Amino acid sequence: MRVVAGDVLGGGVGAVTEYEEGMVRATERIAAALEKLAEAMTIPTCAHGTVGFCNSCFMVALSNARMAMTRPLLLRPPPGAMLILSVFPGIDLLGRAFEEEWPEACIVRGPDLLWGGDIKTFHPPAGRFDGVIGGPPCQMFSPLRLLVDHNHQAAAVNLIPEFERCVAEAAPAWFLMENVRETPLPEVPGYIVKDQLVKDVYVGGETKRLRRFSFGTPDGKPLHIQCAALHSMGPAPTVLASGGAAGARKWRKGASAMGYKTRSVWETNRRLQGLPDDFLEKAPFTVAGKIHVVGNGVPLAMGQAIARAVRRAVCA
Repeated sequence: MRVVAGDVLGGGVGAVTEYEEGMVRATERIAAALEKLAEAMTIPTCAHGTVGFCNSCFMVALSNARMAMTRPLLLRPPPGAMLILSVFPGIDLLGRAFEEEWPEACIVRGPDLLWGGDIKTFHPPAGRFDGVIGGPPCQMFSPLRLLVDHNHQAAAVNLIPEFERCVAEAAPAWFLMENVRETPLPEVPGYIVKDQLVKDVYVGGETKRLRRFSFGTPDGKPLHIQCAALHSMGPAPTVLASGGAAGARKWRKGASAMGYKTRSVWETNRRLQGLPDDFLEKAPFTVAGKIHVVGNGVPLAMGQAIARAVRRAVCA
């Protein structure tokens, strides 16, 4: 969806209650501007005392008429149109799923370390976004943190409080947080959070990836996620950002078995995440970089199922 700045963003999505009333007001503005322009062109003297109509006054009248005629006529977005903020986007596979399943919505991506941004310095404006989506880094709550502790490495910082802060500042009608199963629910004053565990293969995907989705609204609306009627009884292992897939060591051969991130691993992981063959083909990432960013993302089928459920919940 193309966002038109001005009436829609300035007044907030849904600020005008009736589309027809907005069209009438826009038409009246245009008619009034044209009447003023016609009147100005026939007056004996202009504001500067010039007989007829001086160039300066003519350009002012013409500019006013043009502004009135070019102001957005669509004062109310089409049904389902929403402005959604995506925080901690990375390459934003979750946002991509929302764009594919919710074409009327506009996804605005917040800062991310991948692109040199810092969520800690980001402050979304209040009342401008209908929804906020995102998945704060989950290493602190992942079972793999035990391996990090064993290797005496520094654990990742818990950034869920930053997600909660962004939601509180944006004050949307709803929010959605994606994370690992062990993650605590987000707490934002004024919102009731309902959570669900979703496995990729159950909603049309190919992997065992399991994620917790926390959906927050003022009245505690639940998500009704539709599962696939049929799914594989032998799903593929979860794709990992570190390369390969969880539990897939027996599949690895050659360079991949020695820990190298090969093109073969990339192509397999891309396919398991549900992404097209040309995904990131022209992006400035190495093969290892592509494996890392895709492994951190939500599988496309899972994201699409969640996007459909959110749309049904908030547009009903």
